[in-house]
Amino acid sequence: MTASTLPLLVLIAFLWWRSKGDLLAIVMVTSIFDAASALNVAGMPISPWLLALVICLPIKLLQGQLRWRPAAGTNRAAFLTLLLVVLYALISSVAYPILFQGILVTNAHNGPNQHLAWSTTNISQPGYLLACFTVYLLTLNSTREGMRTAITWYVRAAITVACFSMYELARMLLHLPYPTAILYTNTTHVIFDAYKINGMWRLNSTLPEASETAFYLGTGLALLGWHLATHRIRWQSGASFLLMLVSLLLTVSTVGYACLGTIAGLGILLYVRYTFRRRAIAPVKLMLLLCLFAGAAPIFVLTNAGATVEKAINGVFINKVDSSSFRERGEMNLAAIQSSRDSYYFGAGWGSVRASSFACELMGSVGIPGAALFSLFLLQLLRPLFRRRRYARFDQFERALFAIAIMLVALLVATPDPIMPVIWMLFAVATAGKPRAAAAQPRALPLEEEGRILTGRRLVAQ
Repeated sequence: MTASTLPLLVLIAFLWWRSKGDLLAIVMVTSIFDAASALNVAGMPISPWLLALVICLPIKLLQGQLRWRPAAGTNRAAFLTLLLVVLYALISSVAYPILFQGILVTNAHNGPNQHLAWSTTNISQPGYLLACFTVYLLTLNSTREGMRTAITWYVRAAITVACFSMYELARMLLHLPYPTAILYTNTTHVIFDAYKINGMWRLNSTLPEASETAFYLGTGLALLGWHLATHRIRWQSGASFLLMLVSLLLTVSTVGYACLGTIAGLGILLYVRYTFRRRAIAPVKLMLLLCLFAGAAPIFVLTNAGATVEKAINGVFINKVDSSSFRERGEMNLAAIQSSRDSYYFGAGWGSVRASSFACELMGSVGIPGAALFSLFLLQLLRPLFRRRRYARFDQFERALFAIAIMLVALLVATPDPIMPVIWMLFAVATAGKPRAAAAQPRALPLEEEGRILTGRRLVAQ
């Protein structure tokens, strides 16, 4: 038991009441407290979202409230491909540490350059993978309204991360109390308090590192930004977007800034496409965009905002190459690639390798076969985009794909583990987005048949 156990149990109970027992909503919200370990089992901390899943899933099963029927329009090819990815990862976690025993690997449990041997990480990491795949199945088998609700609750969770970031900043400036005894109890994570980097505060909110905070905020910005671009702008949504944007900037993280650049570049292109498709542009959004540019110009001219932005970009991208953090991350990535080579590109097994980038960790863990299967899964998700528009498409499909693109940027830059429920929830939403044939329109009757009605077994003129 840890200091966070009782508060998290209270949080789970509150979320159960507030969401009316929505399991996906509870998992999405509790996942943002990754720095807190609810329980410690054999020295291994259990993440809050996993505790929520273990508590709430049996209750839902006993109540018979789970829907075990895939959503209409499910992309079966994408589902089967991801299932193969998971099965291959599970087999590799058992077999490869034995087949390639003795090769050098680097992971979080045993440290750098250790001889490969079967260990507890080959149990814990596959366990988390199965839990994430359970989230995928729960999302895929929920209704489309349930999928929308899960996305909405995740956006609320990202807003909560931003609120904690602002309070963390106020704590550092005004010396306010902060619930570290509750939030920071995961003994296997390195928790960095807020500190200054290049004159800017670097915040990590409720998560172990600023890069993880940037991942959650970047995904939330992508989901909320897509909604703002395609729906009417309300002041609550606009204020929440600005709050997350400021919090993302204050992470001073390469992951965050890469996500932000991708959101801006890709988002503008997609919004232009959306505008041309509708053949209209909302006047309110155009005015807001013009006011934003008109207000930003004087700020950069009259203040030192330009120098601050340049300093942040230099620290995040240009000067990052000379930092010890970059060298350590680079060495971990090279060690993962070397582990893949030593295992004849089959990988050392899921849970055996720890890298800094998801691509390197994927190669080091499951090798070329696993990486090829995962790439095929992503291609299967994109396939519905090339269907003709005469097919009806799930309205959350493109929104989920946009967020997945931002998540992949974060994973490739400096987020190695895909063990985050939101990734698998959005994978499921995108899997459920296969176009369906539009409903057939009723055939117009010839004029001479308009006066006929069906009576018994034959048509009789009125």
